[in-house]
Amino acid sequence: MIKYKPKIDKVSLTVPVPEAELQNEATAVITSMNAAGKENGYLWAGGSGYKAGARIYLPTTLGFKKGTYMRVQVGPQDGSKNFLRLEWNPSAVGLKGLAYLQQEFDQFLPDWRQRILDHGRVTRMDIACDFARIRVDDIIVWSKKVQKYGMYTNAQGETETLYLGAKESNQVVVYDRVAKLRQENQSDFKQAGTIMVMKPVPKYPITRIERRQRKVSIPVSNLLEIDNPFSGVVVYQPVPHQFPATLYRYPAFRNACQMRGYKRALAMMPPAHRATYEKKLLASLAPWWDADSVWKHWPHALKNAGLLAP
Repeated sequence: MIKYKPKIDKVSLTVPVPEAELQNEATAVITSMNAAGKENGYLWAGGSGYKAGARIYLPTTLGFKKGTYMRVQVGPQDGSKNFLRLEWNPSAVGLKGLAYLQQEFDQFLPDWRQRILDHGRVTRMDIACDFARIRVDDIIVWSKKVQKYGMYTNAQGETETLYLGAKESNQVVVYDRVAKLRQENQSDFKQAGTIMVMKPVPKYPITRIERRQRKVSIPVSNLLEIDNPFSGVVVYQPVPHQFPATLYRYPAFRNACQMRGYKRALAMMPPAHRATYEKKLLASLAPWWDADSVWKHWPHALKNAGLLAP
């Protein structure tokens, strides 16, 4: 049995700061961070409808992975939005990172973490599960709520990334985590141009199933009670040689399932094989996947992210 727990791979949230004095202080601090520059651990980070922002990088000397940061933005262009916007990877930053960042926020909003818990509102959240020794092409992922599909393959024709749902929606993404780590290492090396600490890359395959919730507006205080976002996501792990005819036919069927969903893929099959393929597929549910079991660990993921009130 493959053991797994969900983790929050990315969260974006906004926090109201109604006090004019604190707004001015926050804007001044962000401006000073931008002036201090990358050599001091800061990088400009505007966009997302905010007038000013900075990336605060966490030091590798304290054990944080290279490139770990929190994005802090202030001053929304739209006056109806909350004044402060934060974005970070909780699985990389962790509780240790939030404690380290306290010294930065002491300059303008010392009670920021309590404000997040009391008044923060999540606008995006990526929730991920990793499965060791599973390749993307070992599985077929389906969701009855999805109409659009996308797929990327590598130079060898192996599937690296699957998209279930449109990018602007609450999307399911299935991807090769090892390939992603290698790409990040190459990108970091090109940017650094010098000897650097590379992210460790496992020697065995890892597939990540991730729910990217973009169309949300959830009070942080309500995160514990949200519906399971993996509900309705079905994972099949077929055994290719159990399917009739040639081995060639199964890979073609698998790719059609990945790109179109299994019901449309079945409709493309010759009528003589359609019923047999459907029976074999529906009988091949991955024994290690259960959406309800995933969600039992949700409180633990929130606690690790610092998004659960003590």
